[in-house]
Parts: sequence; C-alpha cells; structure tokens
Amino acid sequence: MTSTYIARAEQTVNAIEKSLDMLTDVHRKLFKLKYQDGLPWQEVCLEMDISDRTYFRWRRELVAMVGQQLGLLNIE
Repeated sequence: MTSTYIARAEQTVNAIEKSLDMLTDVHRKLFKLKYQDGLPWQEVCLEMDISDRTYFRWRRELVAMVGQQLGLLNIE
C-alpha cells in the first residue's frame, strides 16, 4: 500500500465519523446494520421497522453527508 492510499483511506474514515456525529441516531443505526454488520437492505428494514422508501431516503442522506465531508458534493 502506498502512503497516498493510506491517506485517502484515513480521509474517508474521518469523513464517515464526522458525518455520523452530525446525523441522527437512526442514521447511525442504519450505518451500523448496513455497513458494519453487512445486512441486506431488506433485513435492515425489518430490524428498524421501516419501509423500503424510508430506508433508501435515510441511506441517501447518509451518503450525501459523507460526500459533502469528502468534498465530492456541494449541497446547500
């Protein structure tokens, strides 16, 4: 691994952590179930007792926040 790769990975982790700090508890729970526990979206919906539309909206909000923190999105 190169130092550039490691620096980029650290930047990504920092952006995710900062985003989770700024978002709600439900976003953090969704992140844990989907990205840390690796559950498919259908199981996340069942675990959180939410509709598929709510799941995809919350996931989109989470991804957008991380994208903003990485400087990839500029949402005002």
